[in-house]
Amino acid sequence: MTEELKGVPGDGTRQMQNLFGTGDENIRRLEQLLHVHIALRGGEMVVEGADAPSVDLAQAIIRKLMALLMRGERVDTALVQV
Repeated sequence: MTEELKGVPGDGTRQMQNLFGTGDENIRRLEQLLHVHIALRGGEMVVEGADAPSVDLAQAIIRKLMALLMRGERVDTALVQV
């Protein structure tokens, strides 16, 4: 199952960089935990996975992490694991 994650709040590149983390560590951790693949394609975040509930959960987590970033909070791998 592949879905584009549209309507993610944020100011673009800077918040996406913070979301992905240094060396993409935050997104890689999320991919490992949920067995999904997350990528940026054409300015949109794409979440792919064989299991629809995992794709949906990854999208929900990404939206929550972006909301934290918009409030000025820090996102790191420790937070992603929770």
